[in-house]
Amino acid sequence: MHTVCLVSRVTGCTQGHYGTTCDNDCGDGCSGNVCERNTGNCNCSNIGWQSPKCAVCDDQHYGDDCTKVCGHCSRGAACDKQTGGCPAGCDPGCIPPECTNECHDGYYGADCRQHCGNCADDSPCAKVDGHCAACKPGYLLPLCNT
Repeated sequence: MHTVCLVSRVTGCTQGHYGTTCDNDCGDGCSGNVCERNTGNCNCSNIGWQSPKCAVCDDQHYGDDCTKVCGHCSRGAACDKQTGGCPAGCDPGCIPPECTNECHDGYYGADCRQHCGNCADDSPCAKVDGHCAACKPGYLLPLCNT
């Protein structure tokens, strides 16, 4: 007794499509809008797309074409893929919500809300922890606040 197996194999889809019936679109980030006919895997058009299908941004990029670089999100968390904002907050020393800029002089820490000062020569404190290299007379290291 013989059994006949039917194997479905894609033989050709129009550019930009893949799958057994060619009804799946290649990822937006596929280079040249070309992807592998069976799986949809492709070479990404830039480093911001997530392999292998290049359909979404990787954890360090955002925007319609995944070319914008995420800021310093707290503990390396992913940023919002559309806005670039950091839902979990920023690493200390960075201004929310995108976390791409350092705290303004005189501020430090998570979300740049802690005030610092009294550093020698009016130099700014460290943006991450508020420490000063040296203090004005009468103040003590590291924060020069007492």
